[in-house]
Amino acid sequence: MSLTYLIRPKTALLSAALVLGGCSSSAVDESSNTDAQTSDDTNDGSTTGDASSSSTTANSGGGSGTTTGPESTTGDASSTGGDDTDTDDGSAGDALPGYGDDGDGCDPESISAIGLELPDSNAMVSPVQARMAVLDGWGIFGDLFIRPWEFLAYYPFDYAPAPPGELALRAELYVAKDQPEGSYELQVGVTGPWLSDEARPPLDLTLVLDVSGSMKGVPVTILKEACKALLTRLRAGDGVSIVTWDSDDPVLLAHHQVSGPSDPDLKALIDGLEATGGSDLFAGLSAGYELAAETKDPERVSRVILMSDGGAAADAKALELIDSHASDKGAQEGIYLVGVGVGTYGGYQPALMDSVAAVGRGSTLFIGSADEANKTLADRFLSVMLVAARDVEVEVVLPPGFSRRLPEELIYGDAPTSDLRQPMRQNEALVYYERLASCAPEQIDDSSPLEVRVTYRDAATFEPGEVVLQTTFGELLSKGVKQLHKGAAVVRYSEALRLWNEAPSDPEAYLSAAQAALGRVALAQAKIPDDPGLAEIESVLNALLKGMQ
Repeated sequence: MSLTYLIRPKTALLSAALVLGGCSSSAVDESSNTDAQTSDDTNDGSTTGDASSSSTTANSGGGSGTTTGPESTTGDASSTGGDDTDTDDGSAGDALPGYGDDGDGCDPESISAIGLELPDSNAMVSPVQARMAVLDGWGIFGDLFIRPWEFLAYYPFDYAPAPPGELALRAELYVAKDQPEGSYELQVGVTGPWLSDEARPPLDLTLVLDVSGSMKGVPVTILKEACKALLTRLRAGDGVSIVTWDSDDPVLLAHHQVSGPSDPDLKALIDGLEATGGSDLFAGLSAGYELAAETKDPERVSRVILMSDGGAAADAKALELIDSHASDKGAQEGIYLVGVGVGTYGGYQPALMDSVAAVGRGSTLFIGSADEANKTLADRFLSVMLVAARDVEVEVVLPPGFSRRLPEELIYGDAPTSDLRQPMRQNEALVYYERLASCAPEQIDDSSPLEVRVTYRDAATFEPGEVVLQTTFGELLSKGVKQLHKGAAVVRYSEALRLWNEAPSDPEAYLSAAQAALGRVALAQAKIPDDPGLAEIESVLNALLKGMQ
């Protein structure tokens, strides 16, 4: 069976399916892919890498006026097998202690239905905080939650964008030789069409800024850098309002029409901010949403951007206010809230942004430096502000006997409760990575079927859509897995960081996890030698290992 994409109407989801957990990451054009297990695929700029065609049942997944990324196609596309001189021996030293099958027992007769809930596809907080904690010398993370889905969202993946009006998906399958028989790694990347700066809709941004006394020093300095990074991406015709948390007079600026990037009037106002204001979060949110509602226009995108060091709590009244404005109304998008934590690792308190993320529907970020502000708020501006598809859900239908393969000590009980359906950020890929195991490996051969199903709602019309990829184990195992190697490295890295907090009581567990992560980093770097994210991961892991000597 070859890779086949189908058009299907939105139907009830299959009862026998594996729901993967994932998150988003930058989607850029993949001009070549020269890593494979037995052969490889050379990407000709198509949206799927290995597909003969791709289709959806909805209109544009990225809204009107979108354009594709460099060298991507605008219609059906295909790709062929590539250089077969690059072969993987699958040995990356990636075994972790405590692995076990997720399930009560083997059922080789029935397809297992096992779900991994995706808590938040928009969050990118813990990778930044963890890096700061290690490289700035804090050494431990304390109450910081290390969440793998945030790491997959933070580090970019090179999945090609879809043609206009479609979503595209790419599946990668890998067998590591040092794992038990029947063990597989699966990664799925889902992308929408590329949107250029010129084609984006006009924006109305309302900045709700914490300039209370707790923000003195580094936090207010970084808040200013974060605001100015946003200003670099605005254009004439955008609107900006600015409020503080002052209970008496919170509005600093109402409905300012931007003159262009880095508007001098806005920049002067931001530079003049001082940490001497009030601390009434509800007053700031109320004033901000009132201003945002006054200019709400279906032809424009409205966002409230909350910035704080976290030195406040959102009570039920504040959360209800956010939810009432952020909720979509029929086919009209709500006023989503983007939460931006600012400050130092040791001074930032995450509870506020964690609570508003659950109802705000926008991205949740942490900015600890001017460089991070530019990298996240300027370079990834469109992905922070816009969505390419709504309510995205991915299912993988596998042969009988499969289950998720989990490290028992890495169950993420701190994950916030969330719907399985998640938004996909503009110009980003939703990346799903799973380790799977078959209790009946003798039943799996090259002809064994594998189906990936993506359901979603169109970003502009809210109409339902679906993309289905039908393939086989043999077909996937013959294709390139460059992005999967990076996904494995990123996930192993997050697991090593989580175990690091417990290193004093079990240093061997951390050492094993860190070595596994470094092994997968090395394997990924052999395929993507100049990847800055992999280099960063390597530096943090090496710093931790050095600290244990």
